[in-house]
Amino acid sequence: MNKVLIILLIPLIFMSCIQVEQRKNIKKTEEYYKVFSEGKNIEQFLDFYSDSDPIWNDAVSQSSYKNKENIKNKCLSIWNDKKYEGSKTVSINQMLANDSIVVVSGHYNSYYYNNSKYDKVQFTAWLYFDKKNKIKKQVEWIQYPFEDLQSIIIFNQNTQIQ
Repeated sequence: MNKVLIILLIPLIFMSCIQVEQRKNIKKTEEYYKVFSEGKNIEQFLDFYSDSDPIWNDAVSQSSYKNKENIKNKCLSIWNDKKYEGSKTVSINQMLANDSIVVVSGHYNSYYYNNSKYDKVQFTAWLYFDKKNKIKKQVEWIQYPFEDLQSIIIFNQNTQIQ
């Protein structure tokens, strides 16, 4: 009887551990997007990433940045730019998680840059967490406006030619 009880309890304990990791990852993701939305504290934002060369990918533009310094220089440079005007920059619609990945669906809100308005865009992000609950890889699928896609294609073609 005790063996049967133990056999029945093992999957429940295992499922409980997975649920704890899911909740931790969702909480960490909520904190990540809160800091991102504030757009003020770059060091606090970068602390969400793993110390061992995290990777940030924009799947549509085929941009990839490895390590915190490149993520800071390429992805966060707008935070200190005086030409940027906006408030809360991201809204989350839904999050799904397992023990090591959180998938986020939402949109980046509209903003002004250099007196030009940029409309909101939908995105889906996959955040891969390491054992220390830090982001080791991020893959963004951003639904760019058609005009932006054209610019991305032309830019990518020009860089391949050179």
